[in-house]
Amino acid sequence: MRVRHRLPLLPLILLGAGPLLAQDRTVTLYGTVSDESYQLLAGVTVLLDGSVMSQGSGAAGAFTVPGVPPGAHFIAFEKVGYLSRSFRVVVTDQHTGDIALGHITLEARRVGTATMTGTVTNSITGEPIVAVAVGINGTVATLTDDRGVFRVDDIEFGTILLEIRRIGYLMIAAEMDLVEDGLAVDFNIKLVPLPIELAEIVVEGDRTIFVFGRMRDFYRRRKRGLGDFFTRREIEEKNPLVVSDLFRMVPGVRLRPGAFGINRISIRNCGAPTIYLDGMPFRSGTVQLDDLVSPENIEAVEIHIGAFVPAEFMSFGACGVILIWTR
Repeated sequence: MRVRHRLPLLPLILLGAGPLLAQDRTVTLYGTVSDESYQLLAGVTVLLDGSVMSQGSGAAGAFTVPGVPPGAHFIAFEKVGYLSRSFRVVVTDQHTGDIALGHITLEARRVGTATMTGTVTNSITGEPIVAVAVGINGTVATLTDDRGVFRVDDIEFGTILLEIRRIGYLMIAAEMDLVEDGLAVDFNIKLVPLPIELAEIVVEGDRTIFVFGRMRDFYRRRKRGLGDFFTRREIEEKNPLVVSDLFRMVPGVRLRPGAFGINRISIRNCGAPTIYLDGMPFRSGTVQLDDLVSPENIEAVEIHIGAFVPAEFMSFGACGVILIWTR
């Protein structure tokens, strides 16, 4: 009699175990680190989403990051005397076991340069601000992460122009003198929110569209039809996993798979396009588009190739330009 009473409970126990196993599913990331001459590096600190996840790479330059849950993560590699590197890694529910990140190369820090770090917050609420553009001498050097933190390495000594800007906030611009060897500068920056603007006004009549607001130049170029354009509505319809997915069907554009699922964009028979974020260019070769910003934070995107690059972006965009406008 006792056996008959217990048997019906067995399926319930097995059914309940499934969700628990799914919730505990994690993976281990692994790889190796070397310098530019491919000499394996020991003692490299590995951070996942800003937290130290490894005591450092071993004598053979090998590292492991265990217990990584599904989702999008940022993994960073740091070692004294070298420039830090970071990547975006996406772990899906289908990943199991170990994931190889391959070989990571760290560039030696040049003598006579400085490192700048800082945190950017809202001056009223105190909350961190994500995707703030940190500009050095007129070009975007980096963006703040989800914690409002930024880091810029390898800044040459001398007088620099530092610009901190984000749409919806008052821009900060100041000149600084970097003169001390090995200098590390840390900032706590508070951005002042700008007054809330009314929504953009779109007037349609006789197929003519007039737009007022910060997106007027985007729609002006879109009306001329010289380029490829993606509005917020079109981005949502395409539902791209990463920003570069928007350009898969754009003529003249090539996507090459890179490390960690990041696509490298190039213009056929030319080279890499220059990337602009809210009107500011990035230093050439310092950023990959998919590392820069996620699709959900974008209001509009446009790409212009070769002779169709707008005159105001021609000095930086011989091959082409990608213009990103954040929300």
